[in-house]
Amino acid sequence: MLAMCQILGMGYVGGYIERQEMIQESVKVGQTMQKYFHSWEELYDSYLKGYCEWRKGAGEDAEKDIQARKDLCLKLKTMPDGPCAIEWNMAL
Repeated sequence: MLAMCQILGMGYVGGYIERQEMIQESVKVGQTMQKYFHSWEELYDSYLKGYCEWRKGAGEDAEKDIQARKDLCLKLKTMPDGPCAIEWNMAL
């Protein structure tokens, strides 16, 4: 689901969709995330689990890349003004 938001953002930056469409579709993705996960922690844990499974099957330097991704997620989760500072259950 996080990838969906990234793709929407890249579509907007690349000029394939308008800003309003990106926002509307991102809200739908956010609502779906709120339905399936109960916190930022659950979302990031699920993301990391999927990333680890994918990366282990992709070959060389997997552990290094996995640790870098875990470090990035921890940084995002603990940033005072980062994405996880936003209330999880906010109305979208």
